[in-house]
Amino acid sequence: MTLSAHQPCYLPWLGYFHKLAHCDLFVVLDDVPLSGVDKNNWVNRVWISGPPGDTLLTVPLRRQGHHGAAIKDVEINGDRWVKKHVKAIEQTYAHARFRNDLSEIVTMPHGPCSCADGMQISASILAYFMGITDGVYFQSDLQPEGHGEDMLLNLCRRFNADRFLFGRNGHNYVTLEKWKRAGIEPLFQNFLVPEYPRIGPPTARILSTVDAIANIGLERTREIVMGGKV
Repeated sequence: MTLSAHQPCYLPWLGYFHKLAHCDLFVVLDDVPLSGVDKNNWVNRVWISGPPGDTLLTVPLRRQGHHGAAIKDVEINGDRWVKKHVKAIEQTYAHARFRNDLSEIVTMPHGPCSCADGMQISASILAYFMGITDGVYFQSDLQPEGHGEDMLLNLCRRFNADRFLFGRNGHNYVTLEKWKRAGIEPLFQNFLVPEYPRIGPPTARILSTVDAIANIGLERTREIVMGGKV
């Protein structure tokens, strides 16, 4: 059994869903500290891109008490941003071939909501429409002991998983000997976003999966995240 985990993400990029599609169980890491609320943080921010250019969508978070707080304990700051984001997506992909697909699958959280719940809602709806419906758990519900690698190892033991799928940068922080002693094989994601026809100028940004769906449709997007080796 392969387990994987990731912090909650707003309208995530294709690699997030590739990881989700290539594991048996997935844990949303909502009980880890949220850092870099204003920069270097991709929990509540994502890029879209089209003829208007690159647009950064940021879900505003309440600043009070966020420093060092767990993602699950940080609240989204109101819902005035929702209309702004919907409008930005509509304008960015107004001339995209599959723009109509977005109206059904891009879901924004409304009302009082934690950062973790709100971001996961946006990801779960996209996953559902791509047919990725394997088991998803929240770290805060499981309450595994330890931190970092030790916490991930304990999650594997909880579900009797013999493999853990890390992101493509996992090599930079994994202690291989620790996993070998535990009898759990660390896997490392090997995924690059393929080129696909898209409207607008070229961009070096890592874009939301919304971009692929608008430009090449749900079926082709699903083929991308389901295909390939880990």
